[in-house]
This record gives sequence, C-alpha cells and structure tokens, in this order.
Amino acid sequence: MDCIKYRKLISAYVDNELEEIESEKVISHLLECKSCKLFYENLLLLKDDIKEAFSMNNYDYDCSNQIMSKLVFAKPTYNRKKFSKIYVAIAVIFLIAISLLLFKKTETQSQMASEYKLEKYVAEHLEKNRVIDLNKVTNVSYDR
Repeated sequence: MDCIKYRKLISAYVDNELEEIESEKVISHLLECKSCKLFYENLLLLKDDIKEAFSMNNYDYDCSNQIMSKLVFAKPTYNRKKFSKIYVAIAVIFLIAISLLLFKKTETQSQMASEYKLEKYVAEHLEKNRVIDLNKVTNVSYDR
C-alpha cells in the first residue's frame, strides 16, 4: 500500500476537497489500513479542536467593559507618604535658605545702624569739646 499518497488524499478528504471516485478509494483504503485510519481519526480530532478554538461562542471579543472597569477602579501606584516627605524636606530647605538671607540682610542693616550711631556719638562728643564743627562733617566710610 502507498500510504504516503493516501495521507495526502486523506487530508483532502477530511476537508471535502475530493471528487467521488477519489473519496471511494480513500474509504476503501481506510477500511484496509489501520495506520491510515488512525491518521484519519487524528485529522478529524484536530479539525474539531480548531473549529472549537476559533468558534465565536466561546469568546467575548468585546472586552471593553472589563478593561474600563479595571481602569476606573485602578488606584494610583505612587506612594503618597514618600512624596509628602520629599515635599516637607524641600519646604524646610527653602525656609532655612530664606531665614539665612533675611538674617544676613538684618545683620548688615544693624551693622550700618551701629556704625551710624558710633559716628553720631563721636561727632557729638567732639562738638562738645569743640574740636570739630558738625556742619563740616561729611559721611565717613568704614571699609574693612
């Protein structure tokens, strides 16, 4: 028996692609050959499995409801505590920087005020002693 030739015909027979004469030859061969009969049964099972796998009844191709339900109820994945700690740290650093700048500005103003007071004190005492005339005193620069 030429089983290789019949296996191709069996495949065509399963797919209903043979004419009547060839179909009768395949049927008579299947009655005689056990291995080709087993091949035929396996092809039928495979064809049924493929039909079942691709049947429209088993699958819901409109998954939009499932996807939307997951999107609507999805929780944020970031850690709020982590971000709040970062924001607090940034705020503290910002406040410290502003405090240092204000302290430096205040320190400069108080230094200028104390130098002015010293200048005024010296000028008043010198006038009392009549060493200088206050009308002739100009601003004195205290560069260091």
